Amino acid sequence: MRQIDWFLAGLLTLFGAYSVTGSAAPAGEGEMSPFEQSRLYREQAAKSYGEGNLAGAYDGFQKALELVPNHPGLMSNLAVIAAQRGEADKSLDWLEHYADLGLVADLTQFEEMKVLADHPRLAEIKAHLNANGEPAGDVTKVLVLADKIRIGEGLVYDERADRYLISSVGERAIYSIDRTGGMQPFLDGAGLAIAGITGMKIAPEAGILWFAGAGLPPVPGLAAEERNRSAVYATDLDGKIIKRLDMPGQGHLFGDLILSKDGGIYVSDSGDAPAIYRLSAKTGQYERIAGGPAFGSLQGLAFSGDEQTLYFADYSTGLYALDRTTREVAALRPSEKTTLLGIDGLYFYKNSLIAIQNGVTPNRVIRLRLDNAGRRIERVETLAANHPDIADPTLGFIRKDDFLFIANSQWPKFGRGTPAPDELDRIVILKVPLTP
Repeated sequence: MRQIDWFLAGLLTLFGAYSVTGSAAPAGEGEMSPFEQSRLYREQAAKSYGEGNLAGAYDGFQKALELVPNHPGLMSNLAVIAAQRGEADKSLDWLEHYADLGLVADLTQFEEMKVLADHPRLAEIKAHLNANGEPAGDVTKVLVLADKIRIGEGLVYDERADRYLISSVGERAIYSIDRTGGMQPFLDGAGLAIAGITGMKIAPEAGILWFAGAGLPPVPGLAAEERNRSAVYATDLDGKIIKRLDMPGQGHLFGDLILSKDGGIYVSDSGDAPAIYRLSAKTGQYERIAGGPAFGSLQGLAFSGDEQTLYFADYSTGLYALDRTTREVAALRPSEKTTLLGIDGLYFYKNSLIAIQNGVTPNRVIRLRLDNAGRRIERVETLAANHPDIADPTLGFIRKDDFLFIANSQWPKFGRGTPAPDELDRIVILKVPLTP
């Protein structure tokens, strides 16, 4: 789930709105987190730029980048300022590093960058950026929904009924989808006072669907008291609500959830105080197990094979590993040529993480191969990018050795209000194979 007021694109200019981030373990009591430190540096840099102090602006953005390695927006800002200062090679170094992340952009469209137009290094860098825009991955179209829905977010597969279930944030609904894309209502949450439905998981042995709901702006008819409220729900596989576990108070936006083998339910909250909660289905009690000022917008969750580690994505700061025994949290640092920002859905497969990265350009699905300890990223592979149907992918699931996901959620079309029905596209489900 992405928040509508959060846009982390592959290209962010000095005048763009973006959150500045930190990519380190949470701060201790009384300390300023990297997230807060980098935001402070960014604010100082923007102030310096507005005053015409290019040296101060460059220094501030560079300090922010040290706290959030490979932040595309900060790198593009540094490239622009270096060009303005007459430091062509330094500007091109930043552009080259940007291209190495696998992202696309034409930074030279900006007036400040035109001084580089005749530089001998620019052609090679532009070719690299263009190559990053070529289709990548072995992508198969699984189906296209028969009808349009307002924001497809969660996706699961019901083995017993041989059907997909897809959640709609904008309709407070879940639909049953057959193999041809045919749709049947599974749950109408509007009549049950259920907010926008986000992440879902099936507990197959119990025959229960668990899902999260959040009072998000695209939800129609959202009452004031429903805004920024969240809950976890359970239905049987006929769509009958059997449990509702409300999170007390407002300021909570549940995005994704995951089920542990010991009966725990874990949910990510990207609200006013981002956190990961463990929920007891028996007592309905929420226990915060991670959170604090180090984080900006918590999203996808994934267990390691032995479930001793809970991996989670922060849209604005990267990936983390939580030891379930000690509750210690460690950041997974990006390699030199990748960025871990803008990750939404997250899944574990054979000592690697499958990530849906809809906060960079191009939107993509990547595989992060981990070391044996599961605390370091050794290699990054692009599984899907620049496919014509990929436009803000959200969540998915692993079935056998394939990863299936919502390719075009429709989130961007709600950035300025509710679009007309003819402005929406039918949602597409894509598949990529997961090789050893």
